Amino acid sequence: MIRRSISVLCFVAVALILSVLLVVHSEAVVLEAHVEHGDRFNSSLVRATQGFIADGGSVPGVYEGRAKTHLVDVRSLVAFGEIACVVLLLVAVVAGASRSVLYESSVATVSVVLALGVFGGVWFSSFFSLFHQVFFEQGSYVFPSDSLLIALFPASFFADLAFLSSLGSLGIGVSYALAGFLARA
Repeated sequence: MIRRSISVLCFVAVALILSVLLVVHSEAVVLEAHVEHGDRFNSSLVRATQGFIADGGSVPGVYEGRAKTHLVDVRSLVAFGEIACVVLLLVAVVAGASRSVLYESSVATVSVVLALGVFGGVWFSSFFSLFHQVFFEQGSYVFPSDSLLIALFPASFFADLAFLSSLGSLGIGVSYALAGFLARA
């Protein structure tokens, strides 16, 4: 029973983390989120910033001080997420990836995503603040409204990314059920 629960929890975590990583690594999604909102931005700078966050390298030179530090912290979180996703997937498989575990993982993933979606949809600002409080040094993520980082990546941009990540997680959750079904065949 414990192994089964560990496996299900790991599969749910993989779905949540992987969907965020897929969005972060997709330049097209990042740029589309901006175009859709008509936010003012410099597409080459957005591309360079997204490239740094997704793949590393160096922070674009226009960022200084706290903005630069925050981007380095975000990149570190993405790198940690990449490693965590692989480790969690291995633990889930080793703990037992039976047909029933895949079905349970599907239901659990969809349930968690729907719950987070309701919370995030209704209280996005609170959800966004809580996320930053958990994963970043206090105050390191607060910027003036006229800062370059806020101009390039406003709250509406992150709401779109959260929505797209939720869709990805739902897709992964459904794929668990499909994998369980196909394992039976």
